Amino acid sequence: MCEGPGYFIEATYLAWLRNERIRKSEGKVDQKWEWNANTLNPYFENISCFDKLVDDSHIRGHMEHWFFGDSDDGDIRGITEDYLVNNGLAGSFDLVTADGSRNTQGQEGELEELVHDIIESEVRLALKLLRTNGRFVLKCYRFCHKPTRDLVLILAENFENIMAIKPLASRPGSSERYLICEGFGGRTDINPYLLLHCDEFFLKKQISRIEWHVNTFNQGPVSHYSWEERQQFLDVQKRRLFTAESVAHRAKIQQMFPQGNARDTSPWSSLYGHNLLRRLEDPVLVENAVLNFVNTYRMIPPGESPLQFEMMAQYCLCRELLVVTSRIPLVIEDTLFMEPIAFRALKDWKPKIYCDLFEYHSTLNYTTEEDWRRFWLTQNGHFMLEFVPQITIEHVLIAIAQGMDMAIIDYCKKSECDIVALQQLYDAPSEKVVEEKDYTIYFMKPNKKNKSLAFFVRKNKVEIDGDPEKCASSDIAILNFEINGFNIQLFNFYAPPRGSPGTDRAEFYEELKKCYKTEGKTHPDRLKILCGTFNSFPNDAQTGLYDPFILREVYSKVPKHDLHLVYFLNETKTYHLNSRFHKDLDRKWTWCKSTDKDAPKSENDGFLSSRPDMVRDVDVVLINEPHHRMVYSDWDITKKSLVLLESKLAAMKLSKDETSKKKANVDN
Repeated sequence: MCEGPGYFIEATYLAWLRNERIRKSEGKVDQKWEWNANTLNPYFENISCFDKLVDDSHIRGHMEHWFFGDSDDGDIRGITEDYLVNNGLAGSFDLVTADGSRNTQGQEGELEELVHDIIESEVRLALKLLRTNGRFVLKCYRFCHKPTRDLVLILAENFENIMAIKPLASRPGSSERYLICEGFGGRTDINPYLLLHCDEFFLKKQISRIEWHVNTFNQGPVSHYSWEERQQFLDVQKRRLFTAESVAHRAKIQQMFPQGNARDTSPWSSLYGHNLLRRLEDPVLVENAVLNFVNTYRMIPPGESPLQFEMMAQYCLCRELLVVTSRIPLVIEDTLFMEPIAFRALKDWKPKIYCDLFEYHSTLNYTTEEDWRRFWLTQNGHFMLEFVPQITIEHVLIAIAQGMDMAIIDYCKKSECDIVALQQLYDAPSEKVVEEKDYTIYFMKPNKKNKSLAFFVRKNKVEIDGDPEKCASSDIAILNFEINGFNIQLFNFYAPPRGSPGTDRAEFYEELKKCYKTEGKTHPDRLKILCGTFNSFPNDAQTGLYDPFILREVYSKVPKHDLHLVYFLNETKTYHLNSRFHKDLDRKWTWCKSTDKDAPKSENDGFLSSRPDMVRDVDVVLINEPHHRMVYSDWDITKKSLVLLESKLAAMKLSKDETSKKKANVDN
């Protein structure tokens, strides 16, 4: 309980792993590790980010283990016995830990009273959660407050043994201590005077440490140990703690809760600074931060604002459970899409432009798909969502993302391209094929994140050979068509981004290669063009690994890209077509992290083919899009090109025949 960010879970799991030998000796080899947890919901908008941890490192990927109560806010004080019973939690646990507290800075003298309601709720729920003979670990503070002593006496009525300890990891100058309660269902006698003696014992230790801090501050640090002795002590501890067994245990913890680059990128990491919340609790600091932000914002020329609200909204839509439901009226002081201080600054600066949607719109969605779309209007080429009571935050987010998608689709219709391939369209229409005046639009089945591939095909110019086909992956699709008497296969794909595990990208490119080679054997007479988002780039191409054009013309400032694309080019004998045309750098990059001029950029989207002789140009489409630009290619698909391809195929066949004859002669 009150477990955010989640390190009690890791510590308990480690203890369970260390006791494996004991379990085996007792014949408990079939015992399984199972856990559940509770904390303030970091995704719940009705709790200000000044009052909760936004660290969700142990929640992402484990949502089924976390319980936030009927209101979904995670507040332990609102969790009821009915909620525990309905979720199968009551009477289920051998061990319950409770680490609840709140920010009491400046009110240290009232700490015990301020946290009492949390501790009381933890005790109440622990008595409902535990099995017979279970254990309970409770963080508490002083025993001066009579309601605190009453809670300890309640614990004594329900446990055989109670100990008060202060672990080595607990800050010596604080008054926190932990009650270890063993043997749930038993009973022990505790004299109230014993509690006061216990409190005095810890208080003397605390005062001693505080006095040591004061003396150290006044006199300077005094150490009785030499540097060599301290280093020797550290070496002894390392040998004792970092054993082969502990390394194996850490690997198992890492598998459960990945660290570093292996961990899925947090949706909060780019929206909130880690120390922003604690650093700006003082009202004076908040006021200064708002003023500084406004002054900085006013210095930025119009149209060059670094705040990309739409991009942030679309980024949030890629994540699950960022918007949760609640029946509580939503009045908050922060926002999901940007830093709270920046948002308050903008509201103060331009209150008629910037508003807090959560103040006026519920996150609880009762409206059907058809019903809410009646309020989504098109006016003068712009998409507008009418704010009526039926509209929820979910509808606002979808409208923002789909509005951007529709702007792109509208551009595609006006571009007069013969074929357009799109990736990552959000919430595509339910119809697989949509007939427009000049185009037929094919929407493919969406992937797990509800993103779709799509093809635009110009009527009366391109003859389609059947509906587009899907490979095993929902992010690879093939369109077969004929133009000017030439048969073409267009591969449309979206590779997993850099934030995904490396194996995902490796598996994707392996599947793309398999699909490409299979189609090559099935339809050797068709020109094959691949287009899409690579999310892998040959930035090591200056080593001359593959294509001399890449050596001169590649564009990437993004470090640590993997080489999956380079391997794919090698094994399929295809070419990176963007790199075969010299452009200014500003017309080379296709992806940019933000509008900041120094932000990382790369040529992350584009075209591949084994016939570079048939493409006349590859260029970017300069429309005001953050994140990804569109890429345009111009092809010379004529009878002459067809003759060249047929000659090439005939030469390949002749070469194979000659090879077979030579092999036969060798065999003879």
